[in-house]
Amino acid sequence: MIEEFGLNTDRAEPLSRIPDELLEAVIGLLQAYSDRRNPPPTADDIAVRLGSSAEVVSRACRKLEIRGLVVVSPGDLDSGRTYSLPVEETSGPVPEELLKSVMGLVRSYEERSNPAPTARDMAAGLGFNEREIRWACSALEADGLVRATQTSMNNYPGYMSATGMPEHTPDPERAESRNKIVFALLRSTAKVFKSELGIDVQLAGGEVRQDEVTTEDISVFLRVAGEIEGSVYYGLDRSVARELLAIAQRQKIGGINAESIHVLNTLITQVGDRASSELGAVGYDVEISPASTVQPVGMKIATHGIPQIVARLECESGPISAHVSLQEPVDEDEEADESVTA
Repeated sequence: MIEEFGLNTDRAEPLSRIPDELLEAVIGLLQAYSDRRNPPPTADDIAVRLGSSAEVVSRACRKLEIRGLVVVSPGDLDSGRTYSLPVEETSGPVPEELLKSVMGLVRSYEERSNPAPTARDMAAGLGFNEREIRWACSALEADGLVRATQTSMNNYPGYMSATGMPEHTPDPERAESRNKIVFALLRSTAKVFKSELGIDVQLAGGEVRQDEVTTEDISVFLRVAGEIEGSVYYGLDRSVARELLAIAQRQKIGGINAESIHVLNTLITQVGDRASSELGAVGYDVEISPASTVQPVGMKIATHGIPQIVARLECESGPISAHVSLQEPVDEDEEADESVTA
């Protein structure tokens, strides 16, 4: 492990000798990730897709970073860093179509009593990038049409109508219930990782997103039914998955195979079992199905109108995202009675 992360003293291929073809290939791949709105890749991801070594790709990305052609999101180790293309500054008048789309989405969230959407929520729902959404929100805020508000995780601002709609303001009891559910899941995750792998998991932040999941390198799902229904999804890079598997199996892991998937599923199934007890302790009787894993990156999965709480978890193996899309089942008869009364 020390040698793996030690200093590289091999000067046979210095940074200045990286082929231009490789630099162009990295830029092209990052553009493809951006066009498909996939999560930014790590050096390992790029290396697998280009058939090069992760070390050489890291050097190429460093050279491109120096030239200002890529943006690096730092992680604890090289394997945790992700790379993306810089976003051009947005200026000039905001297109009317974009303003109307943002305003319409903000109002639809309020009408469904959903939490105020963040720029990321709206970017995913409307097909624009986050910078364009923030640009539109700034214009609407300046015109007094929307106002920024804190989300439940307080890391990203949400946006709501400045005029307000009292009958559609978020229900504090519903927000408290949602937080109980989310933290029961996160506690379960931390306890299982500690008991089974001997590693600590910390909450690094979170936000509310719209009701569509985009899968990551490794995506492990739990289905929940009973007094709460929906899904929980854990997303992680292959490099993080390999680290967790190496700890679980007490041996170095070369790749992700059927046996590896079984080990991951077993681990997350234990999280589901623990979560059933945790949710029972806060008043919810649920059944959680065994975990299942999918590997395609960028696949879109709808959560049937249930917004996601996306928690960013950190452990010694790297970052893990937990997408919690759970709510109490809607009583259709009760909902119909309310609509008739209104």
